[in-house]
Amino acid sequence: MSYNASNMYPVITLRGIHAGYYYNQSVKIYVDGVPQDVSFLSQEMLDVESVELFKGMGATIFGENLSIHSNIATNTPKINGSVSFGNLDKNIIASASGAIVPNKLYAKVSFKHADFLGQIKDSSTGKMADTSTSNLARISFLYDDSKYFAGLDYYYDNSLFHDWFYLSDSQKQNLSVDFSTTLGGIPNINRTVQTYAFKSGLRTENLEVSNVFSVQDRTIPFSVSGMNSDENNRTFTDELKATQTYSNNSTSLYGLYFSHSDFNRIIFQTTTYPSNSNNVKNFTFGAFTDHKIILPANFDLSLGLRYSYYTNSIRYNQGNSTIPSFNDSIDSHQISGRVALSWTLFDNHKFYLSGSRGFQAGGFPFYIGGIEYKNSYKPESTYTTEIGYKGFFWNDRIYINTDYFFIYTQNRQQSVCLVGGCNLTTGSWIGNIGDILSHGFEFEGKLQFLRDSFFMLNFAYINAKYLNVANNSVIAQNITEGSRVWFVPEYTLRSSIDTIIWRNSFANIYFNAALSFNSKIYFDAIFTQDPYTLLNLGLRAERKNLSLGVQIANVLNELYNVYGSNFAGKNYNQIGRLRNFTFTLSAKF
Repeated sequence: MSYNASNMYPVITLRGIHAGYYYNQSVKIYVDGVPQDVSFLSQEMLDVESVELFKGMGATIFGENLSIHSNIATNTPKINGSVSFGNLDKNIIASASGAIVPNKLYAKVSFKHADFLGQIKDSSTGKMADTSTSNLARISFLYDDSKYFAGLDYYYDNSLFHDWFYLSDSQKQNLSVDFSTTLGGIPNINRTVQTYAFKSGLRTENLEVSNVFSVQDRTIPFSVSGMNSDENNRTFTDELKATQTYSNNSTSLYGLYFSHSDFNRIIFQTTTYPSNSNNVKNFTFGAFTDHKIILPANFDLSLGLRYSYYTNSIRYNQGNSTIPSFNDSIDSHQISGRVALSWTLFDNHKFYLSGSRGFQAGGFPFYIGGIEYKNSYKPESTYTTEIGYKGFFWNDRIYINTDYFFIYTQNRQQSVCLVGGCNLTTGSWIGNIGDILSHGFEFEGKLQFLRDSFFMLNFAYINAKYLNVANNSVIAQNITEGSRVWFVPEYTLRSSIDTIIWRNSFANIYFNAALSFNSKIYFDAIFTQDPYTLLNLGLRAERKNLSLGVQIANVLNELYNVYGSNFAGKNYNQIGRLRNFTFTLSAKF
């Protein structure tokens, strides 16, 4: 995951397919069964049972969270808390849950305060510039009488960032910027996201019906590089699912989905930027079905189909800018599908083959920076095939998950620099640049070698290239035929170990280590990040309900980029987290 020069909007890469336009992400996020804004991935995680990422139609066909009633249904009161502090960050977390009415009504409340203390100094004041503060809260109520269930969830995130700036090569090495001479001074981004969700459903022996209705409000006033702007987005989403289970364990899923979003962006008049405003509305409707059919000889067949209809409209008011006002709209009908065949051997080994078609809706830019932005971009289509294996060995102590995949993407949506180069805040344009061919191999393995010890290894090889590049002067200066897809390392390696090193009646002591490697990454046609390796080390002591740990992240203090660009022959960098020593005390009751 990378960022558009700020934690304001994360940018996600899955299997060589990068979210080319951070306002219109191809990945959908479900948190404990509730659809969330993509900015959730740059929030500090708070009391989360599951985070699911779905690409294309997967968000509403393969929904795994039908058991939405299970997250807090316990009669035993639980209280958790932790405090951590380090040279780069500090936070405090607390949560409590339990039964209000035994076996019927449950409640849960959580909160978190997190501070990033910064690593880039403002040389004009001697203070850190790229700091951030996050306050998060969650309140949940659940009624569950084993047949009917209903729940209310409220999520709150208020985060203040100051990291939307680039570093020159010399500033990167010195970790220092003179913001007294920088246009607009230190950036200020204040993001507030609130989500309200109502979950309900019923269960019988062979049928489960669930519905999740949610409303999400996101507001982001920000001041960056002389631009003062407000962004507001409200999204209504409803998803209804019914799952039938048959006597041979075959299943059928049927569902309906709708979503409506209303995005507004206002740029206020300054000496640097003229005023203007932009409103983009999107409506999506989907009907879907998915079936898992148990066949003889340990085979099973999965079939899925989804119909989608969406409309996207824009209303731009030029204000004091030179770009004339305009209104426009588009709509589209899309059919997605998938088929998968698997064979299970000895209950512990599964071999599978699958194919699917997904799409990413087209639309209009959320920001109008020039006359080029008036045109809509087309839907992006993705065709995926995959062959793989999942299995357990040695009494389930060894787990292996491996696959080879092939992905072809048509009408790729991506931001590229306008002719003359990007000017860091307004010089990128969104359009369909051509196609992408991506194929690769993935391996995930886990070994539990002692009762409380395990080793994990993840490896991926991804070959992703641009094909059929559009004949367009804007695109041609950025992307060439056969060039490597941006943001995608060819090789990645992740390994970790967590093992007990001392055990007695007083306390247990554990050691953990994690190693990650990324090969060369292209952030644009010129700007790259060389291969780099990150090492994390940690120790923790556990005694009954208490845990005390120390963690060293980025032990080697590797200086690396998570985003960047080249403009007029000069590099602009945004770096990842440097070495961080963290102490954590946690308790569970």
